[in-house]
Amino acid sequence: MNQNGSNNRRGNPNASARAKSTAQRQQNGEPQTQKKKKKSNSKSVWTAILKFVVCMCCVGLILLSVLAVVVSLYVVEATADDDTLLDLNNMKLNFTSSIYVKNSQTSEWYEYQKLIGNEHRIWVNSADIPDNLKNAFIAIEDKNFMTHSGFSVQRTVLAGLNEVAYKLTGHYLTGRQLGASTINQQLIKKLTGDASDESGMEGYKRKIREIFRAIALDSKYSKEIILEAYLNRIEFTGNTAGVAAEANKLFNKDVSDLELWECASLASIVKAPTTYNPRLNPDKHLERRNQVLWEMWDQGYIDEEAYLYAKEQPIGLYEKEVDEDALVTKTSNNSYFTDAVIEEVVSQFVEQKGYTRQEATALIYNGGLSIYTTMVPEVQEAMEEVMFLHEMYPETYSNGKTIEHEYEEIVYNDDGTVKKDADGNTVKETLTETPQSAMAVVNYEGEVCGVVGGLGEKTEDRGLNRATQSKRQIGSTMKPIGVYALGIQNNYIHYSYAIPDAPIVIDDEEAKTESLSYDGVTVIPAGKREWPKNYSNTYTNAPMLICDAIANSINTVAVKVLQFVGERNSFDFVHDNLQISSLVKSRDFTGADGVTRVATDIGLSQMGLGSLTDGITPLEMAGAYMIFGNGGSFTTLHTFTSVENTNGEIILEPILTTTQAISEDTAMIMNKMLEGVLTYGTGHGLGVPGEMASVGKTGTTSDDKDHWFVGLTPYYVTATWWGFDHPTDGINFHQYRQHPPTLAWRAVMEKCQEGLEYKAFPVSDNVQKISYCKDSGALAGPGCPNVGTGYYKTDYTPDATCILHPVA
Repeated sequence: MNQNGSNNRRGNPNASARAKSTAQRQQNGEPQTQKKKKKSNSKSVWTAILKFVVCMCCVGLILLSVLAVVVSLYVVEATADDDTLLDLNNMKLNFTSSIYVKNSQTSEWYEYQKLIGNEHRIWVNSADIPDNLKNAFIAIEDKNFMTHSGFSVQRTVLAGLNEVAYKLTGHYLTGRQLGASTINQQLIKKLTGDASDESGMEGYKRKIREIFRAIALDSKYSKEIILEAYLNRIEFTGNTAGVAAEANKLFNKDVSDLELWECASLASIVKAPTTYNPRLNPDKHLERRNQVLWEMWDQGYIDEEAYLYAKEQPIGLYEKEVDEDALVTKTSNNSYFTDAVIEEVVSQFVEQKGYTRQEATALIYNGGLSIYTTMVPEVQEAMEEVMFLHEMYPETYSNGKTIEHEYEEIVYNDDGTVKKDADGNTVKETLTETPQSAMAVVNYEGEVCGVVGGLGEKTEDRGLNRATQSKRQIGSTMKPIGVYALGIQNNYIHYSYAIPDAPIVIDDEEAKTESLSYDGVTVIPAGKREWPKNYSNTYTNAPMLICDAIANSINTVAVKVLQFVGERNSFDFVHDNLQISSLVKSRDFTGADGVTRVATDIGLSQMGLGSLTDGITPLEMAGAYMIFGNGGSFTTLHTFTSVENTNGEIILEPILTTTQAISEDTAMIMNKMLEGVLTYGTGHGLGVPGEMASVGKTGTTSDDKDHWFVGLTPYYVTATWWGFDHPTDGINFHQYRQHPPTLAWRAVMEKCQEGLEYKAFPVSDNVQKISYCKDSGALAGPGCPNVGTGYYKTDYTPDATCILHPVA
């Protein structure tokens, strides 16, 4: 036993100690061994939990670190272009441009029209924005704007919890949706174009970008600059953006002149521009406006007296007075002149600066440009009134039949392809149209003073402008510029030079195969024909004086003078010196018969009678005739004088050239011969009433499809066209017995020249007045019964006295 005990102690030396310890614990009333075991197990559980929590925290920290790295990388990538995108110094480039015209009496420039693109915006500097307006926006949109660092942690967290509650329960914690965006964040949205309606992951990513950008913006710019940018960029009613544009639109005021309650009105709109539009929902707007005023008072921006007074004020919208007798000449934003100047400025940006048309157009509408134009307001207004009423243009013939015609137009599918029928033939529809007209007025420096591109209401911006875009056959209005000016210039003819009014014989592909004989004498050989016909279809077969041929628009004489001048010389003169680029030197085309031919405007019919390949626009025709009223010089036509950026720097001017197209003496002689058109010729009695002179030239194509008048006064040159847009038929002149283009010109000139100082056409010292015989064209003798006063160069006059009327 002792051995066993001895062995037992050796094998477990603590056994005796444990037995004694147990006895002592029992004696002292301490817990048994089992209770100790329970406490040890409980401690182990809490240790394990603590370890798990610590472990999870570590994992969480690691994940947060990874997330922070991912977010940082994303933010760096997403905001890589922010230096450009968020450059507030360049924000002024994205604002409404304005067109300016000069007051004819004071010579001061004033704004004629704002060019409204996708948004109507006007930049206004912070110094010009009243404090009440700034404070109104801060009070209602971002009360902590002056103290936060770009975004509000409190508002962001609260708005986030509010959205979570709504998704879980269908109800907001605050009873309504909260906006967390500060003024910085709202500005960021406008500058970047980030869609605020994105949801899910894209919505979170947008919010992250927005917050980081807001912080960056706040660290880079002062609060004043940020607020200035915000107030100039925020959206209001319709397509208006910026406080200046909205103040002008709602109250017809400069933003610096706004009253307190008007400032509150602007601030009340931006939360929901349609809901709080004062014109659409005045009651809701007034309630919101007064809430803004209360916030301003509550935050200490205004005192109680100012608040109580302001909230009792009506909205006070500007209601433009409507004159019941006034004319509404257009339903579009732009006048025809505005359309024309936009088109020219776009073209000049493309030509001079290398822009694409899209880039140039965007700059014009969004660049905050100031475009100074050549428009004369009195001229444009007179034109618009006459062309809107179109009382000078008959709607029916003398027999009561409506002046209209039918034409066919190809039908297209929705995808733009030509529509075909079951047999594969092109589908066409028959349409009916009434005549249209266009008018352009220029001065003698090449400045375009007025443009109207159609009769009646203007319904479309930058649509068809017939005055600047429609190339039409010009008929006899070609004769002075293509024939007679060069004939006088080169001394082929003079004022009373006589040429037989008889046709010439020309080649004709479709001529009779047999010759025409009279009394055994071959008059017209085979393969030839007589040409041209006069408008009257008759010939006098007698000498006709040049001054009479011009006044009565005789075709035969014009063609014979052109033979002196030369068709190529005529073409070069009109194309180069008068800058009519639409003339065609040579162009291949395929006819309906499938045969390829060459089209050219170098020919007797083209340069003598105005039968052109493409035609000429009314604006080009007005410009061409300026040489007959200013001493013979031609200056490039232009609708603007300069374009300035927001800093007042000139960034574009038209490229102009001035050419002495004809001599001063030739110009004066041509002017005097054109006077005959209105005194005894085709425009007899249709000159402008008054003491100032007026001259001009009518033109009608042989098929009556195009009717023209180009008129000159000492102030203006005007070209007016009348006809069908799709000229398959002509307008029968003999059935209405008046010339609408000439009547319209006279009506416009009477209106726009009223009250102008007397002015005369320039004269030349190299021109002398001489009496001539109206029958022979020679110097008048004492026996001549019909004597007129002619105008001749000093070095080229009739060389003999009339022998038709010898003294008895």
